[in-house]
Amino acid sequence: MSKLFRQIGRFPVPNDSSGRCLAYSASGCVPCEDLVVCLPGLLETRKAFAPLLGMAGNWGRCLVVALDYCGRGGSDALPLETEYRASVYLDDVRALLAHLDRADSGQ
Repeated sequence: MSKLFRQIGRFPVPNDSSGRCLAYSASGCVPCEDLVVCLPGLLETRKAFAPLLGMAGNWGRCLVVALDYCGRGGSDALPLETEYRASVYLDDVRALLAHLDRADSGQ
């Protein structure tokens, strides 16, 4: 049986020695059959996806997740000596999905 899930939070990025945290919002049902990941563009933060997050409970067993990437919205910036690359962005997205998976399984 799925449960309605709504969370706004921050989580520490694994294996990041600076202690950087990312901010996210999630809404919908867990466990889910469908997952919508909202990744902000140049001028957006996760708040831009509030309408989608608000409607997620109406879409059956769907979970909608929005992420603020590093240095935007509620997420911490990278340390000054760290270069921002696509690999950092993808690692952050993977870390978010793993964090939500652990939260869903009660770990």
